[in-house]
This record gives sequence, C-alpha cells and structure tokens, in this order.
Amino acid sequence: MERKENVEQFNSGIGATKDAPKEENIDYEQIHVTAKKVVESSTVRGIPIIFPKASGSNVGFYKVKLFVNPSTPNVVWRKVVTHKFDEETFPCLTNYGLECEFCDVYKSRSNLVAENFLLLRKRYIIYGYLLETNVPDHSQFQNSIVILSYVEYLHNILMEEFSKSLEITKELLGKKGRPIIISNDPSVKFRYTLEILQEIVDISDKLNVNIPSLLDAVIPAEISNEIINTVKRKTQDFIKYTDTLIKAKTSSIPTAERVTKSTNAKPDCFGKHNSFNVECLSCSVELECIEASKGK
Repeated sequence: MERKENVEQFNSGIGATKDAPKEENIDYEQIHVTAKKVVESSTVRGIPIIFPKASGSNVGFYKVKLFVNPSTPNVVWRKVVTHKFDEETFPCLTNYGLECEFCDVYKSRSNLVAENFLLLRKRYIIYGYLLETNVPDHSQFQNSIVILSYVEYLHNILMEEFSKSLEITKELLGKKGRPIIISNDPSVKFRYTLEILQEIVDISDKLNVNIPSLLDAVIPAEISNEIINTVKRKTQDFIKYTDTLIKAKTSSIPTAERVTKSTNAKPDCFGKHNSFNVECLSCSVELECIEASKGK
C-alpha cells in the first residue's frame, strides 16, 4: 500500500508547470527511493523477471534457452509462493518451512469470497536466455538473460523431461543444447503449453557476466521479523474484511431470494463483480454477476 501511494504521489507532479515547487523543496531522495522500488519489483540487479503473456488476443510465444547459473549451480530453479490481499503482495511462510497463518485463515473463510478472488500464487522461476518473442511488452528483452516465471504444471512437464535421461537434462539446461517454446493462448482454459525444439543453440558466450542467485529474486531467501509481522498484519486485515462480508450477508435480503434467478433488470455494473464492494453483496443478481465476471 505504501509503495502504491508513493508512486501516485510521485506521478501526480510529472509535467506540472503551474505553481511548481522551488528547487530546494523537491524531495530527490523520495523520487530515488520510489523509482528504485518500482525497478526492483520487476528485476533482479537489472535482469528482468518475465511471466509469459498473450500477445493481445493472440497466442504469445517465448523461445528460451534454459540454463543453470554458473555462480550458483546448486540453485537450478526456485519455487515461490506469495499472497496478495488489498493490493499488497507478501511471501507465504511455507517458503521458509513454516505454517502460514494467512493460509489457515483463508482456507477457513474461502467460501466468503468469489472463486476468482486470487489470494495465493505459486510460481517457479528459472534462468533462461530469451531468443525470441512476439509479445511487444517483452520484445526489448530478446537476446538477453531473463528470469522466467511460470506456473506449476509447466514445471511438472519440465520435471518429466529431466527424468527421462541424463542427456535430455544436459540438453535442456546446458549452455549448448535445445531451447523450449512456452506459449500463452488466451482462448483456452489451460492456456500455457511447453514445446521442446530439436535445434541446438549455444549461449556460452552470453553468460560471461556476474549473474545473481535466484535466491535474490521475487522474495527474500531468509525469513525476517518484517515478513512475519507482515503476514500477521495482513491476516488480521483479511479477518476484518471477511467479518464485514459476514455482517453484510446476514443483514441483506433473505438467502432464498438471493439464490433465485432474478428477473429484475440488471444494473449497469453487471459483469464487474467486486468482492470488496459491500453493495455487490446485497445485489439481487450477485450470483449471476459472479458467473458473468469470470475470466474478465
């Protein structure tokens, strides 16, 4: 929340000419800190973190040569679990081998929020050299080292390939070997696919740089009091939020009337269900609206 407010405050002054502040009143340190946070959220020491996207309404593809960081050969990939609530993303304590208070509370109250209300995200990250992509947002990173972020079932496909033979493992993770193509097709439910190509590419001369460990990416490698306190704080925020939902549901129109298909005219906001909006909870077409909102 703090970072978002800082960014909005910073952006609100860009291009302003009327009543411009004097030079001595400009907080250059705050501008520097804000910019640093924005950059660090999507890069690790300048290396972009890429999650495969669609190319508009078309299939997006990423041709990548995976590799193992020579500086940290024991860290080939990393599983990262995060939560996001009220526009704030924070690590799940299971990353550190601990029980997560937020997970426990969410499981016990998940029936109170819509199905598409995403509070838990599991990702894997691995190093790769991006050879080609048709996604405009990521085209600037072609022919450079990236950190590839991907979903669990793609990771399972990679594990199956690695398990087939030592030769395949070396071809997929070695500096010289076979690249893969990850595609994102927005028109199907299981939109991500992985294809292993037969061609051989050599990226040996591209890796003669200091590459940071994956343990420095996305979330800290070691737990801290700050992380523990953040999880506790966000758990209490979620409890307060769901308590509000419970109160709103019990004081709204009768349950029997809510589950009945409504014949009333639908409001202008139909199809834009917002789990944070108490007005949505008392709407006579809420259930229909949730269904219409899926995938949007």
